[in-house]
Amino acid sequence: MKKRYIKILEYLEQSENDFVNGSELASLFNVTTRTIRNDIREINESYLEKVVIVGNNQKGYKLVGDLSNIHQNEDDYEERAFHIIKTLLSETDFITYDELAKKLYFSTQTIRKDVQKLFQIIKAEKRNIEMEAIIFQGIRLKGSEVEKRLLLKKLVTTNCLKRMSLDEALQYYFDDWFSQSSIQLVCSCIEEEVTKYNLLLSSQELFSICVNIIISLKRVGLNQKISEKDMRLDNTSFEELKIAKLILTRLVREMNVQ
Repeated sequence: MKKRYIKILEYLEQSENDFVNGSELASLFNVTTRTIRNDIREINESYLEKVVIVGNNQKGYKLVGDLSNIHQNEDDYEERAFHIIKTLLSETDFITYDELAKKLYFSTQTIRKDVQKLFQIIKAEKRNIEMEAIIFQGIRLKGSEVEKRLLLKKLVTTNCLKRMSLDEALQYYFDDWFSQSSIQLVCSCIEEEVTKYNLLLSSQELFSICVNIIISLKRVGLNQKISEKDMRLDNTSFEELKIAKLILTRLVREMNVQ
């Protein structure tokens, strides 16, 4: 479950059965009211049992029922796998299973199983990375910077575009990495460059480019840069590489990423 979902539920629970205006929630979490509406719908449909967030056009939202009945889908491995890898890429050192479980709101046992499955997948795909585990220290992701980014990128699906706009989909995946305004800057910058070079892209292709750029910006901000020997130009024309570099350079400057 996304951290914002948990915080929304906690905030509504603390409101002692009073309605909370959608604008208040949007301001609190630095998102749009439309994003809050989407969040409420997703929370109701995917996580709540015997409890519901009711909405009123004039009054806002209210939690009705016992929050102890919150439901975490233990079978939703793909979403957890994305957040596990994303968390590992956000850390500069080892992180324990208990810390991962606390961050993702799942049991330590579930997270251990997920990590083991990820270990097998990475090994089977012969990626130049590995999940390193040390007793009493935890786990971390080691290896090629390029492969780390590609692994996280692989775990992002375009299914959310069926019910969300481009920037909302990016916020869904990366709102704890960048603010809504930063994500909107990424979208607008890429759309400008795409228009400038007369590139004809589908919404899925545009989304894929944005995801790659956002991952790169985060890694650059953590001083995790790609070495020259890791650069792979297979099936990539010089012009495409030039455009990608221009976009990333512009965003690094405008977003003040060091």
